[in-house]
Amino acid sequence: MVEKNSNLAKVLFSNGKYKKFSVYCSATIGRVSNINRKQFKTLYKAGQNRTLGFRPSVRGVVMNPVDHPHGGGKGKKSRSVKFYNYVRLLQKH
Repeated sequence: MVEKNSNLAKVLFSNGKYKKFSVYCSATIGRVSNINRKQFKTLYKAGQNRTLGFRPSVRGVVMNPVDHPHGGGKGKKSRSVKFYNYVRLLQKH
């Protein structure tokens, strides 16, 4: 605190800037100890994840063949990969 009037106090920050605050305000000097709080916070619903900017990932394997190219089948395998030769032409089986 650099200067104090009847109801305003002038504070000098570490970057060299001054700001005026009310004398009746309370503040803590220092920085937050748990910086990574948001990283380890438990999200209780999908909307909280969406608020943070994360979009849902689609699992095509669990869908029906009508709904997604990876869907269907009794096993857990995705759709088959087409085989190409060195010129990127489809190989004949």
